[in-house]
Amino acid sequence: MSKESTTVFNLDPDNFPELSQQEHSHLASMSDKEIDFSDIPETDEAFWSGDDLIRPSKKPVYLCLDEDIANWFKAHGRAYQSQINGILRRYIEAQGA
Repeated sequence: MSKESTTVFNLDPDNFPELSQQEHSHLASMSDKEIDFSDIPETDEAFWSGDDLIRPSKKPVYLCLDEDIANWFKAHGRAYQSQINGILRRYIEAQGA
């Protein structure tokens, strides 16, 4: 009697693993006809006319951060201000606001 094994992958949508050069080259060489869209729902005019496509306006602010915090964010990407904004947004949403 053989045992079935299941492999489970948990991916963080905000932190996907990097593609290897080989994977990137393979994907870049694919034609549109080779791409499997079967798991992607069709979109219509109603989808693209939604208000949720409008990003909230940004307001420039001056914010003092601890030096180690600022250095950590700067070391993890060029758009560190957007990362900080996203973290603050998720915090507010988690508070039920």
